[in-house]
This record gives sequence, structure tokens and C-alpha cells, in this order.
Amino acid sequence: MLCERCPLRGDSVFGTFLSRTDRQAEQPHSVRRFGKRQVVLREGEVPEGLYCIRSGLLKRSVGDPQGNRKILEILGPGDLLGVESISGNGSRAAEATTLEASELCFFHRRDLPELVKEAPGFAMALAAYAAERLAHAERELADLSLKSARQRLANALLTLGRRFGKRTPRGILLDIPISRGDLANLAGIALATASRLCRELKDEGAIRTKGRQMFIVRPEQLKEDTG
Repeated sequence: MLCERCPLRGDSVFGTFLSRTDRQAEQPHSVRRFGKRQVVLREGEVPEGLYCIRSGLLKRSVGDPQGNRKILEILGPGDLLGVESISGNGSRAAEATTLEASELCFFHRRDLPELVKEAPGFAMALAAYAAERLAHAERELADLSLKSARQRLANALLTLGRRFGKRTPRGILLDIPISRGDLANLAGIALATASRLCRELKDEGAIRTKGRQMFIVRPEQLKEDTG
């Protein structure tokens, strides 16, 4: 079974609980592959089931009638998509688009009741994941009203560094395929504001850039900036 061989077994909700001990039969799921900038879920679509990201990066976003979009979060290996399908009441998804070539394991929603029945630990882990996502959304909503642009940018950088950064002698390397505009959008600030604040952080020695790469040199300063 793919979950048993998955390198993310220790981190993924599925990989942790769906072993042969939990299920004697083969797990009914498949691996779906997507190219760069390919839409996995369209906004307003009712998800067919759950996706577990096996490799790659994706962004979730919502839009308005004028064509403006707000990035909700960046997702990577071990994260889930289509959590809305759990309820079975037709909940609709935000748009999910790949930032790079990605592989996602897919579990159809019709199989979820059987998974929950046979693996109670999986049900608890799935509920905890959904609750954490809700708490994250509430914190982000509060930050938009209560925190300054610099605080929101610092928080976005720390979150990306924690999730996707690599520790190097020069600092935490953040080398992921998101633009300065995406970073500004994620933080909920204007691009010009994000550019100005990044220059300030560079002048203060908190971050360093090299092409698309960014190094978080002084994460403690960013933590102070988040308030």
C-alpha cells in the first residue's frame, strides 16, 4: 500500500493511521500528478474527496467578481486538500493551484465513512487537522484587523520559513516558487508596501535576498515584529 511506503508517513494524517494493521484490504486511493500552475480544485467546486499532498507546493485562494484574488495559505507535503468533502453537505472549496509540479494522493469521499469506521485514530487525526485549519483561518482574519503591515509580513515570512525553509550557515533558506506579489498577497498588504518593508528588513539585517532566494538571517527579530 502506498501509505506504508510514503516518505511522509510520520507526518501525514493518512500515512500515520492507514497501515495494514488498520486495514487488511488495500486502500482504495490513487496518485494524481499535476503540472506547474495547474488547477487542482476550482473555487466553488464540491470536492470529490480528499487529496494528501505527496510532493510539490500549492496555494489556496479565493476571488471576487472583479478578478482580485486573496491567497489563503501555501500548502506542501503532508497537507490535505478537499477537507470540505468530509461533511458531505455540498461544501465548496477555495481554488487550489500548483506552484510547481506536484503529486497528490486522492481518496474518494465515498470511502471516508469506511475509513473512519475501521480506523478511529484516523478520524480523530482528521478532526484535529480540520480544527487546526479553522483556528489558523481565525487567526489570519484577526491579524488583518489588528496587526500592522510589517507585523503581517513578518508573520508570513516566519510561517513560510517554518514550513518550507532549510537551515543553512547563512540563515533559513526560503527557496520556494512564490513571487513578491504572492508574498504580499499572502500577508494581506499591497505589493509596494511589501517591497518597502522587505528593503527595511534587509537594511536591518533581518533578511537577505539572492535572486528568488531569501534567507531569514534573524528570525528572532521577525518574531519581535509580529508582536
